[in-house]
Amino acid sequence: AGVSLAPIDFAVISATSNILHVTSSSLFAGGQLNVVQLFNQMQLVNGSGMLAVGDHIRSDLFIDKIVNIPIGRQIKVNCTCYSNDKPVAIVKCALVSLNNPASHDITFRNAFGLQFTLVYKSAAEVTVLETKAWFYYLDSTDIRLSPMAEVEFVIDSKYTFMSDSTYSSISTTGQVFLKRRHGNPVYTANVDFQWGEAAADPVVEYLKTDFVGMVLPGDKLNTKIQHVGMADGLMLVNSKTFNEQGDIVLKCSAEIEQPVTAYVFTGQGSQTVGMGMDLYAESEAARNVWDHADEHMQTKYGISILDIMHRNLKSLTLYFGGETGQSILANYMSLTCNSCDKSKKMVPLFPEITADSESFTFSAPNGLLNATQFTQVALVIFSIASVADMQSKQLIQKEAVFAGHSLGEYCALATLTDIFTLEDVIDIVFYCGLVMQSAVEHDYLGNLQYGMVAVNLS
Repeated sequence: AGVSLAPIDFAVISATSNILHVTSSSLFAGGQLNVVQLFNQMQLVNGSGMLAVGDHIRSDLFIDKIVNIPIGRQIKVNCTCYSNDKPVAIVKCALVSLNNPASHDITFRNAFGLQFTLVYKSAAEVTVLETKAWFYYLDSTDIRLSPMAEVEFVIDSKYTFMSDSTYSSISTTGQVFLKRRHGNPVYTANVDFQWGEAAADPVVEYLKTDFVGMVLPGDKLNTKIQHVGMADGLMLVNSKTFNEQGDIVLKCSAEIEQPVTAYVFTGQGSQTVGMGMDLYAESEAARNVWDHADEHMQTKYGISILDIMHRNLKSLTLYFGGETGQSILANYMSLTCNSCDKSKKMVPLFPEITADSESFTFSAPNGLLNATQFTQVALVIFSIASVADMQSKQLIQKEAVFAGHSLGEYCALATLTDIFTLEDVIDIVFYCGLVMQSAVEHDYLGNLQYGMVAVNLS
């Protein structure tokens, strides 16, 4: 009788059962509703054949890595699926536990079976390899590498972390094979590197170097280094080394850590008409911040902050007609603060606005951009948009420090932390500005008897 074949999906089902055990474990303490799958891959084992009815299916799972990424804790698992104890498929899956970063004492990353092939075109290049502390020839063979040798490295690396960007330990081991034109590669040497705290694995970094030309004794070399980009504040550089004939003999790339940058945000007083609008025109990231903020201000308060930025209106009248207008009216009526007299009782911020009000006018003799309630909103949005542009270009370091003075404190927290949403910080500083404005008496045109100056006493 013929064999009844079964879908390979049963191998995936076997792996899925093990993966679900992981997602329901303490590794996903944030709850399964916060689990997001990044990818799911299946690879058939060469020569494994098809599944058949009656086969016994099982799978073994091991966790490949637990690392922190910006959105949470990433866990990658590998499952080997067996049919009658013979491997038939490998299932790889990456999962993220959102907003649930892992403690660094449990984070790790494994990289098994990495393969690198290098051609050593000179005796000097071979000597450089032989002087590496992690390179060991086998005692059982007298075979040695020579110029023009093609060498294959098969590397297994294990990393643990002390921070998101720094390893607490590195263990890199592997085998080195001398490839031949005919016949199988010859096992020639071992790699064994054990280290503690480090920012990179020197073995893997060395193997990534691209030797593309021969260098002879006495050659004069010229190296050109080009800054090609940024990544989380690290400078990305490409380097090419040329001989006297102009031939490239070496290419490499590197990520260079920069001195820690401090971002300092000033207080009120630095506002100018049109500030940030050049970036608005050039940067999608900055434009998205301004547009989002403007939409929020118009929806909740009936005010276009972009219009104030462009025209610095001396007065602006809000009309409370229709459903939208009534919603805006209710928002203003809900704003209260402590009175400035001895009673300190809660009073409306806008006593002149009542349920029967049809309109309200904001006025400022020097333009609304210079009225505290709008100044603070504009400066905060300007700061957030500027930093968003830098972040979109990978210019901001993860270890960057920041500070702010007065209003700048809100700017610092709103730009470089996740404490506030954009809407939250706009509401806070708008309210703060309104309270400050109401605390000082002014006439119907918005004129005050007081001012603020910055004095340099040096």
